[in-house]
Amino acid sequence: MSKVVFLKLERGDFERGFQVTLDVAEEGNFPYIIGVSGALRQAPEIPELYRDWQRKYCKLESIYRRQRLFFTDEITGDPSEQPANSVRECYEAAEKLKVSFQDWLKCDEFRTIESELLANLSKSDRVRFILQTDDDQLRKLPWETWSFFQRFPHADLGISSLMSYSYKQLGKPSKLKILAILGNSDGIDIQSDRKILENLPLADVCFLVEPTREQFKRLWQESWDILFFAGHSSSKDGEKGYLYINQTPEGKLEISELEETIKTAIERGLKLAIFNSCDGLGLARQLEKLHIPQVIVMREPVPDQIAQKFLQYFLEDFSQGGSLYTSVRRSRTILRELLQVDSQFPGASWVPVICQNPAAEQFVWPSPPRKYLWLDSIIIKLKQYAWVAIFSALAGSAITVTATWNNFMRSPCPLATEKQEALGCFKDLQKTPLVIGFLTAPHQNLYPNDRIYLAFENYLKKELGMNVKDVRIKFGNAISYQEIKKKIADREWDIIFTHSPMNSWTAKTNGYAWLGRQSRQNRAYYYSVLFVKANSPIRSIADIKPTTTIALGYIGSASSFHVPLYELYGKRLSITLGHSHEKIQELVRSGKADIGASTQHIEGNPEWRVIHRSKAIPISGIFISPKLSASDQDRIKQSFRQASEELKNMMVFEESPEINYESMGAVSDQVEKLMKCTNYFDKNPVSLYCK
Repeated sequence: MSKVVFLKLERGDFERGFQVTLDVAEEGNFPYIIGVSGALRQAPEIPELYRDWQRKYCKLESIYRRQRLFFTDEITGDPSEQPANSVRECYEAAEKLKVSFQDWLKCDEFRTIESELLANLSKSDRVRFILQTDDDQLRKLPWETWSFFQRFPHADLGISSLMSYSYKQLGKPSKLKILAILGNSDGIDIQSDRKILENLPLADVCFLVEPTREQFKRLWQESWDILFFAGHSSSKDGEKGYLYINQTPEGKLEISELEETIKTAIERGLKLAIFNSCDGLGLARQLEKLHIPQVIVMREPVPDQIAQKFLQYFLEDFSQGGSLYTSVRRSRTILRELLQVDSQFPGASWVPVICQNPAAEQFVWPSPPRKYLWLDSIIIKLKQYAWVAIFSALAGSAITVTATWNNFMRSPCPLATEKQEALGCFKDLQKTPLVIGFLTAPHQNLYPNDRIYLAFENYLKKELGMNVKDVRIKFGNAISYQEIKKKIADREWDIIFTHSPMNSWTAKTNGYAWLGRQSRQNRAYYYSVLFVKANSPIRSIADIKPTTTIALGYIGSASSFHVPLYELYGKRLSITLGHSHEKIQELVRSGKADIGASTQHIEGNPEWRVIHRSKAIPISGIFISPKLSASDQDRIKQSFRQASEELKNMMVFEESPEINYESMGAVSDQVEKLMKCTNYFDKNPVSLYCK
């Protein structure tokens, strides 16, 4: 169900606290919860913590803007401008701000509000959470880090003022018109933005490159659905916004100078403005006074490559049927978790935000998700061929009807490499190879010429026959855990031997279908253990001290990395990580580590003593991509089932009931937070908890 939450913060400041009012409504209806009152206590430290982070973040961003070395580990130039210390300082400032802000939201006076939200929203609800405030500092705070948004995965934040709004609801176009203004780009790359916009489906994009003021007439001479701006912009005190449309002295425009132009554009149907530029809250504040439906801006300056990645992932999701709010949230999540932008620019993933006119209806891309496009073509072709069906029935001929039905069912999918089947468009294996991914730990090497994989490849080619163009095996050698997660999310493999239950969990959350267990042993679970030398004074995990050193495996290993960290939560100790099972034993044996992490196979070895055994860990699985049609999935499953026992043993495949990986989701979430709040264990001893 779609719902809207209105959280009003008014009558107060950080010295005295704020009065809070909550309304909740189903999308398109009047609120069914009205005027629930609460408060947020005084917190004078929060604005200062924000300014401290802001100073360090902007310093870091300016260093990288000058060096133009985003997303690389190579730094050149003046050694005094090396950002290593700046990153650490910015990270610490961001953490202090986040922790203080989260603690503020836990105050007793605010619990009534939180209780009402928990009682009236369900986890599956799609929630537009609109924060209404006229306080510029409140608008800048990282509300996305509030635990509410972790509890409700389909909720995201929009900001609006306390003023009353009006908006004339307009019809929904079948194709969007986008006016893209590429302004003053001195020192930044806006060509990538152009490439992203040029590839949008069901959209006509008009580009104005470094336009003159006169050329801005295009904004009111025609009707537009989306206004996009890339280039330099700035805000003054969060109230005034400036655009730099070209590199001339006359190129600086204040939004107030365009007031009538923008009003006209809104009246003619402008629904969304995107400012993929520097700090834009001042722009949004002036635009919301003109009752614009939605604006996406950056709260602070942002490196252009981060802005481009945000735009890319946002438009990919939004143009394929995602809601505006969920698309923004998913894009921020990709920046934070897959691209890890906060490791170089701490707090950068907080920067994109929606500013919302509460009176405006949700804006959606005109086309439905691609998998439903087949309905349109079927309806059109049914009309075209209706007379043929009638004629055939009258003539008693079934041949013509069958041929006609087959003809329109062969309607083209959006991509030439896809085929249409049943409820959508799927990868056409007769045009592109079936790709099988074998994932491993980074220290393990698999080779495509190995007879095991050649035998398996040849078997599938023979079994699937003309149904596939080719079968190709790819290996996950030397691919990091984060890269694996991204590749699974991007569905680069059609079949995945996941190797780790952490990867199995990722596959499940990305819609992959169960094929079987990656184990020939008659068990669905195993255990992680912590072990010491037989004569070690450490008897249990209660004996762990800050001087204790534990040797862990690679990120992505459930038994030697994720589960041990999950079960040691709250401890303080030293960590060495990235080791194979053999190396971990060597480190403990030599005394370089006091404790090692491994699987239960180490139990019974007299050299070691186990001091802790984990809860059950599910065996890793083998999965099929949702990009494959149901018929192709069935053929593949049948081929796996019919394989010889020898081949099943070689491939480590066992047909079995599907295993539940929910427990790995909890482990993954907690360890991801641990890695971030400890700066990826870069300094020993490490406190395994987040404040």
